[in-house]
Amino acid sequence: MNKPLRPTLLLLAALLSTGTATAGAAADPRQELHKAFVQNLALKSYKATMTDLQSNRTASTVEFQAPNRYRITVPGQAVSVIIDDVMYMNHDGKTMRVPMPKGTIGQFRNEATIADLEKGARVTSIGPGLVGKEPAVKYGFATADGADQANSTAWISARSGHVLMVETAGKHGGRAYAMRVVYSDFDSPLIRITAPD
Repeated sequence: MNKPLRPTLLLLAALLSTGTATAGAAADPRQELHKAFVQNLALKSYKATMTDLQSNRTASTVEFQAPNRYRITVPGQAVSVIIDDVMYMNHDGKTMRVPMPKGTIGQFRNEATIADLEKGARVTSIGPGLVGKEPAVKYGFATADGADQANSTAWISARSGHVLMVETAGKHGGRAYAMRVVYSDFDSPLIRITAPD
């Protein structure tokens, strides 16, 4: 797999209700955060923009179209598309089909974080916040995968209950990182992803 895409996979693994986040502030923080992540999973489409907080540069942009289509844009590189377990990459003007290991899509779909929350991961309600001008409730949580550990803060919309933003700091492969993911364009009909010719 293309090495520059690994931070994208990591963030999406670390990251990705009918009730609002405001109501959830008085309830069980872990349950409310779990509901928000599950609600994002139910979206028909969205965009996730990832910023490296150490350099303040955009690391990648991922667009999703249900049920299993992704378009990944990394600055300075050709756009990649994932459909099912196949990645389509442009190499020297030609489209390459690269099979991906089973379960890779599960990383994009946030299965690891949801599993951690279902197992009783510790979550704390931090209080109110804003993403742009949208009111939100902030939650802190930690994830771990072997020696790799991360601490995250999630901003959940007080209006829709969607996950609006996640900031994560930790170590992967012994190297420190800090990333921000901003989610937007929820259920946008303009996000249409097809396999390259």
